[in-house]
Amino acid sequence: VLLNVAALLLAAMLVNNLILRRGYPLAIRPGKSNLHATRDASPSARLDIDHEDLASAVKTLDTFVDVQEEELVQLYRLAVEHAFDRHIGLTCGDIMSRDVVSVLFGTELEEAWTLLRAHKIKALPVVDNFGRLIGILTAADFLRQLDDTTAAGLAVRLQGLLRRTPGPNSEKAEVVGQIMTENVTSARLNTPISELVSQLSDRSMHHVPVLDDTGHVLGMVTQSDLIAALYRRISLSVV
Repeated sequence: VLLNVAALLLAAMLVNNLILRRGYPLAIRPGKSNLHATRDASPSARLDIDHEDLASAVKTLDTFVDVQEEELVQLYRLAVEHAFDRHIGLTCGDIMSRDVVSVLFGTELEEAWTLLRAHKIKALPVVDNFGRLIGILTAADFLRQLDDTTAAGLAVRLQGLLRRTPGPNSEKAEVVGQIMTENVTSARLNTPISELVSQLSDRSMHHVPVLDDTGHVLGMVTQSDLIAALYRRISLSVV
């Protein structure tokens, strides 16, 4: 019997390592780290299943499961997302803000900053002359242009950044297109809101533009939109 067990174990190791190209015995990979460089797990992982949960489930089944732990976790997450979409049934088009304040590549920095403050928003989609998304502008984009880290120094530097340089030449950024973030995560009208949860939590994103198939901006989903929609739907379900 011992020889048979050893032979089966050796066969499993050969199949997994040489044919399937995956380690065996199966290693436990660490969870996603958060973006804030702290020891906390990412927001979505704090209530996730862990090694003990999986080990307990396998023990209860009293069977051998030839699947990597990370694959089981992924399967669980996909099942949860599917169930969430089935019960909640909300898409980005249902919860997005539609009256979106946007700017152009050539919008001056002072005008863009004024829009952010006047509308009490934290991001502005940057569009071309046809309304297609080419970037996004946030307060962080302004701060990246400032060198001084003291509060007083930041205020002075910000005023200097926003002030238009007279004449044709300038040694600093003058328009939105020079400081905007070009790599923008976006969604579609029919994107389930479950797909935004990890983006708006684990990736520290606060805004996701909603586009049509040609890249035109149709709306914006924020963390506030997501929280309000979930609260409203859940509160209605328990009434």
